[in-house]
Amino acid sequence: MALIQHKNIHISTALCYKNKLLLSFQSEPQLHLYQLSGLPYPHLSSFELKSHATCLDWGVKKDQILVCTETGIYVLKIDGNQIILINKTNIQGQKGVFSYLNDRIMTGDTEGNVKVLNSETFEEILSYKHQGTITDLDMSSEGELLASSSLDCTCQIYSIKNMKKVKNLEFAEHDDSVNLPIIGCKFSKSADSLFTVSSDVYSYITQWDTRELKPLATFRIHPAPVKFISISLDGFFMGIGTSDGWAKILNLRTMDFERNMKDFESSTVAISFTYDSRCVVACSADEIKNVFNTRSEGVFSKASKIWVIFIFCLWIYLRFR
Repeated sequence: MALIQHKNIHISTALCYKNKLLLSFQSEPQLHLYQLSGLPYPHLSSFELKSHATCLDWGVKKDQILVCTETGIYVLKIDGNQIILINKTNIQGQKGVFSYLNDRIMTGDTEGNVKVLNSETFEEILSYKHQGTITDLDMSSEGELLASSSLDCTCQIYSIKNMKKVKNLEFAEHDDSVNLPIIGCKFSKSADSLFTVSSDVYSYITQWDTRELKPLATFRIHPAPVKFISISLDGFFMGIGTSDGWAKILNLRTMDFERNMKDFESSTVAISFTYDSRCVVACSADEIKNVFNTRSEGVFSKASKIWVIFIFCLWIYLRFR
């Protein structure tokens, strides 16, 4: 059975939010909220947009949702089963991300423009430009560095503190090869590493030291172009969607794949982790799959559950003896 029932499925982007799923369809200017339970997923509510969403991000600190569209940017909040508008602006941004503290928004568009905005007032803090379409954006957890990747074969690193460019990263910097378009860029949770994904016929991931901004290692990850990357909230896993329908889960601590499977006949357009990283929703344009990470439950988590059960049993014993 299909996970969702919708008359015109042509998925643009998706985002897991707690025990819910946000979906945008290219065929309509709406954002849809589903419950991540049951078959099919129950539809809870919708929110009207001027055009379909091209990017979604969850700002956990303020519990807000960033929605980027070709006609503007929205900041939303989910209250129960309803989607509530907090603020919006006509500033365009096909890509967008919250800062770690959710006090800033970083956006990028198809013209190569990158902007950093105040998340409450949308006042511009910093802007700069690439020579090609922006493919991905990220801000380091301590708020010092900005990263933007582009089809111009660069990943620009800016210092928000000094308000200037620190360095242009290129795939060919670590090898005597041609430069490749950089499809994605994500900082590690500790902000000591930056991961970039570059693609032509093959796709590669490069890990960079953020102190020296030098490449540490590069791995070939797929024999076809990557179309989408995301990172789990704990920073341990990267979701990788490819042009030939694979949905991969890469463990960023070991650089080994925990999941490496073909799921769709068309490109994987979105991969989103649930808050505990144990479940992943992967989407192609016309299909959704709930794929499960192989991440095992930690010893501390198991011990905590055993301790809670023990305390409960002890309370029952003392209460009714």
